[in-house]
Amino acid sequence: MKSEARLRVALFCAGFATFLQIFDAQAVIASVIDAGEASAATAALLVSAPTFALAASVIPWSVAGDSFGPVRMMRLALAVAVVCALVAPLLPTLEAMIVVRTVMGAALGGVPALALTHARGRAPGTSLAVLSAVYTAGNTIGGVTGRLAAGLLASWVDWRWGLIAASTFGLVAGVIFVFVVPDDRRDRPAVSVLGATTAAMKATIRHLRSRALVPVYGIGFLTMGAFTVVYNLLGVHLIGIEPSLDSGLVSLLFLAYLVGTPVARWSASLAQRIGGTRTMRVGFTGLVGGLALMSTSALWSVVSGLLLFTAATFLIQPIAGATAVAAASRGANQSAALYQLSWLLGAAVLGVLGAALFGMGGWMFSVGLCGAAVIFAGLLSLVPPPPATALVAGPRQ
Repeated sequence: MKSEARLRVALFCAGFATFLQIFDAQAVIASVIDAGEASAATAALLVSAPTFALAASVIPWSVAGDSFGPVRMMRLALAVAVVCALVAPLLPTLEAMIVVRTVMGAALGGVPALALTHARGRAPGTSLAVLSAVYTAGNTIGGVTGRLAAGLLASWVDWRWGLIAASTFGLVAGVIFVFVVPDDRRDRPAVSVLGATTAAMKATIRHLRSRALVPVYGIGFLTMGAFTVVYNLLGVHLIGIEPSLDSGLVSLLFLAYLVGTPVARWSASLAQRIGGTRTMRVGFTGLVGGLALMSTSALWSVVSGLLLFTAATFLIQPIAGATAVAAASRGANQSAALYQLSWLLGAAVLGVLGAALFGMGGWMFSVGLCGAAVIFAGLLSLVPPPPATALVAGPRQ
């Protein structure tokens, strides 16, 4: 297999394993609650805790990659994550599971922090947008696979076996990655840990002071936070209003996630025609429309709203991620890491808050939180944008 083909397979597997192992637990939250093992807020920690850990570890992993090589660090990250994902469902208490899944999330931070950095160095003749699309496709399909495997097994056998089944797919993807990813011996970094840390800290502080970049990070935080609330709790809501539904049938809703792959690729061409800012605003309109449809009690309306909401999210995210990279005159890797950190923090923080509001007042309270987040994100898009070249960049993350 040629080096470029191996790189594409490796990126797909890396993205697949990451989203599968983080978001498989979304499909079993309803089962955990129904079994009386936890409240909605506690059950949501199966997703939010590892997501928060992943967010917190992105920048440290980027420093480790600069010092020890991205491939070596990604192999280590996936190995630790796979072991944790397989062990966690076997533990006797939900609290112990959450702790081990948190370690898993911290390990998985090495993948988004380093995957495209390695790709840019190994395939200079290949468009980074194309490689990013491959990685994003892995994210999308991995997320769907994990949710379906966990959700279906949860309805047929037990939710713990659902998580084990999903983790098995992650193990396979991790093994494929280890064997096919092109090595980085020829471009092994000669940067000391201290030097890499100092450079990363300076770049991070500079980006956090940028009036052009901070709104972009805010858009990622709020948009993906609302997205996570919807996917965490919509299944619980539907089981409550449709007694004939079970966790297996509800898990089929996660197929809506697949709409993200074509929309993410289409967003780049749309941005080149009408501009990145306008493209994101179209997306915000779709988010509001999707939430409105999901606020009804009709199943057809809820499903339509989920599809629209998912498509709108993937219309926004690639443009915002590309802007975060292209608008950084120096330290593009740190800006990319900050954007990843922003949306992951949004997923973790709003995921917990949305679950708490759901416990207090039901689905409409959670929808209200999502609506507020979407509207504020839309207002951030009104901030004077970075240079136009950043806003028409392809879907790089």
